[in-house]
Amino acid sequence: MPQLQRHVIHLDHLSLTDGESNVAIIREVTRTIMASEGNHVTLTIAPGVYPIRNPLGTLLFEELLMGRRDPRDDAGWRRDRNPLFDWRNCRGLEVDGQGSVFLFEGLVQPFAWFECHDVTVKNLTIDWKRPPYSEGIIRRIDGEVYEVELDPEYPLYDGSPVVAVHEYDPGERRLTGVCLYYNPDVKLVRPGYVQLSHTNASAMKVGNTVFIRPIYSYAPALQFYRCEQVRVENVVLHANPGMGIIGHLCHDIDIRGLQVKPSPGRLMSINVDATHFISCTGTVSLEHCYFEGMGDDASNIHSFYMQMVRREGPDVVHVRIDANPQDFYPELAFAGDEIEFVRGDTLKPYAVGTIEQVEVVEESSFRIKFRSPLPEDLHAEDLLSNVSRLAAYRFANCHVNNIRGRGVLIQTRDGVVENNVFENCTGQGIHVNTATGWWESGATRDITLRNNRFVNCGFGFGGYCRAVGIVVETECAKPEIGVHQRLEIVDNFVWGTNSKPGFIISRAEHVTVTGNTIERCPTAIEIDYSKAVELSDNRLGGGAVVWGEQT
Repeated sequence: MPQLQRHVIHLDHLSLTDGESNVAIIREVTRTIMASEGNHVTLTIAPGVYPIRNPLGTLLFEELLMGRRDPRDDAGWRRDRNPLFDWRNCRGLEVDGQGSVFLFEGLVQPFAWFECHDVTVKNLTIDWKRPPYSEGIIRRIDGEVYEVELDPEYPLYDGSPVVAVHEYDPGERRLTGVCLYYNPDVKLVRPGYVQLSHTNASAMKVGNTVFIRPIYSYAPALQFYRCEQVRVENVVLHANPGMGIIGHLCHDIDIRGLQVKPSPGRLMSINVDATHFISCTGTVSLEHCYFEGMGDDASNIHSFYMQMVRREGPDVVHVRIDANPQDFYPELAFAGDEIEFVRGDTLKPYAVGTIEQVEVVEESSFRIKFRSPLPEDLHAEDLLSNVSRLAAYRFANCHVNNIRGRGVLIQTRDGVVENNVFENCTGQGIHVNTATGWWESGATRDITLRNNRFVNCGFGFGGYCRAVGIVVETECAKPEIGVHQRLEIVDNFVWGTNSKPGFIISRAEHVTVTGNTIERCPTAIEIDYSKAVELSDNRLGGGAVVWGEQT
């Protein structure tokens, strides 16, 4: 078969000073590539530090900080994505930054790929001139009220929204684990000083640093929607007003050498998850990556539960997805997908079916016809989990350090997490889970957690801080044995510095726990609502193994 010729386009005339002209240049070269169908093109960017700004991005950020835009207006933010590179229906497109740095201002989305095949982005750094959060020092705490002296680089205004505040101890050089959500808006008490309030303000300490987030998630830095064969190599993300990388309804994603970390002199990197994968197929792989300073997890992989609207025939059901995908783009199901029927109160699968036909009723609402009759005992509160959209997952040889959140959240099948270091994560290092509320599916199968090192994790205040190392659980109304099946927890090392257990294993079946070392955890392993759990050759440093209910 003849090899297709690859075209090279050199982007070597960007300005080192004029951010608005750079937007115009980049959008013009994007249009040129799209006009040629974007096939088998390498776009190289000359090394340099390039400012990126446009009037829309400046206006959006100003409106947000002035309290004129709702930070939770997902539909509005999707409408105002403001992408820099916006690729659609491209094939064989490679972007090589050659070590260049894009320095953004305001609310701008760096990259978006929609329905592209065989795409690569590499050797590029993304940063923000003024990061999309504010930083300051706590000067006074009085009950529920606290006062912050802002760093001049991070101004706020009277009425600026505050969705989250988390605290950093400059003496310990790490997060304290305090994160306050749903704060009332900022009150400007005098120039450079703001007043905030929260019922848990007394958990913080005068003199510590706080990061004030005015928005959870605007847009991912690298967005892949319905793409195939995606590669990300040697990319650095210093900041972003949203997630770092999102792959949604994609097939095969390979990420190597990714670094998500604060730029020099700063303490926080991106606002939320570093990487997030939704309803993908094939394999999602992350290797030799570094994660530091994010506002949430290093990596999360899942699909979504579909909830029953009504049964419309012996083999037809109308369902909806009662959750917002984190990229704000539609979730889909397809003919040929295998669906598990799941009890809504326990999240335990009990039957399977294959989709024959899907009719989209409205966004994230479908009428599904199955190849065979629906289960006779299908209940109105039951859920549907698309197990064809649970990609295999590999997270290996990575380092997760000093983040607010969990290291890895696994809600998929055929997963391997091995040879990683998790330290100073406010949540547990690895979380094997499925949940109502978030409606993230599904019940896991065949997960191996091997040769990982967990140091001083799980110390945060609030949810998802239940253990230092590994938590296997199900968030739902009623506990049930065997939601998660066939897990191996082998040769891991846990060093605890608080009262949390090393491992928690719940609602699982056929679990092997062998060769692990757990030090400085009063409870080494906590097990409940599980069976066929085999423990062997673990060194527990005096910590207890606690067997709970129905094991």
